[in-house]
Amino acid sequence: MANLHHAIDDLKDAKNHYLNVLDNGEYSGYEKSLPWKKFVKSLNSVWVDTELGMRSMKGKFMELQKEFKAARKCDPLLVYLYQSRHVSEHSIFEMVDLEIVDYNKVVDTLQVSRMDENGNVEETFNHPIFPAKLQLKSVTNHGITYDPPNVHLGRTLPDGRDPLHVGWLGLVFYANFLIDVDKKLLSGSFYNSILKSMENNKNLFHIVK
Repeated sequence: MANLHHAIDDLKDAKNHYLNVLDNGEYSGYEKSLPWKKFVKSLNSVWVDTELGMRSMKGKFMELQKEFKAARKCDPLLVYLYQSRHVSEHSIFEMVDLEIVDYNKVVDTLQVSRMDENGNVEETFNHPIFPAKLQLKSVTNHGITYDPPNVHLGRTLPDGRDPLHVGWLGLVFYANFLIDVDKKLLSGSFYNSILKSMENNKNLFHIVK
């Protein structure tokens, strides 16, 4: 019987990994990319498991899927997310990095000491700490480089390198995909479950304008 159970679970997983991207100020080094890698994998699974769940209605589903499939192939944001998923599974490339965004603004200082070979302090000085934020990096798959998107569904993005902005728009696209499939082919049977999978205790709708 056609259903969206697994796809909805994937959407919930993607949303939870997105929340970890939101909270990952505590991550450092390789760990900075872990929540994002898990996010793009779960997001792609929404698509795959929807196809599997709708096999018994393949003809009608494929017709409905055409518009979304075309967007996945052409839209810069959706293409970037899909290619990021591929890179995450076949390399250890860092897709997210913490970058300084304003060298003219000092938010704090860190006391640093220079020592001699015997461990004696020779000099102590304050090192400035500049504001920084997580930024998406370009990814390369099969020799083709995909830059962070600057457009999504015909609209210019204010910051296509912001994983929170790009990630949320990706979540919304796949949630709308499930809602459309459910409404047109399954009589809205899974609508409440889809909405529940996107629930959170953080007001995400106010993060991305």
